[in-house]
Amino acid sequence: MTRGRYIARERAGRYLRSGAARRSGSTRARRPRSGQLAIAYAVILLGPAAYLALLAATGSGLSTGWLALALVGLALVRSPDSVLPTLVWLALGALWCMVADTHWLVLPAAAVALLSHLATAYVVGAPPDATVDRALAGLWAGRTVVVLAITVGVWALGTWVSGRQLAGSVALTTSVLFGICGWALSVRGRAP
Repeated sequence: MTRGRYIARERAGRYLRSGAARRSGSTRARRPRSGQLAIAYAVILLGPAAYLALLAATGSGLSTGWLALALVGLALVRSPDSVLPTLVWLALGALWCMVADTHWLVLPAAAVALLSHLATAYVVGAPPDATVDRALAGLWAGRTVVVLAITVGVWALGTWVSGRQLAGSVALTTSVLFGICGWALSVRGRAP
């Protein structure tokens, strides 16, 4: 066995042993939770409820079944690395599309969904005592602001186009989709 494979196997064994210890409840693997991770858990916990509060603020009536979805959202904290976050947020997005008319509160709701997604990704990928240095946090804050700015721009353009009642154009739509795909492929492999 080469040295590189041996080191990789040793690291994997250490990781698996620590994961098994965490699942078994031994005190050896428990590490104190960092303040950043506690904030991420709070964002995950409050995200679905904040989203539903924004939906209710649009004047749309919510049934008790959808409020049960917020309670299911509380389970996201227990299992953020499962398929549950995806299902809850897909259901919440579908709910907004079914219930709410065009309203500007969709923008803060999109921000809540994005922040919940980022918090879930952080919780799943980070060890309990992880802290992110300021430079990396600043980089990701900048990226988050860019995504939110693009969301606002697309919403404003969609609102403007829907108000004008313009006829659709297959050529224009196809060229825009090709442009977006080309841009995504060009920036996909770039490092920060």
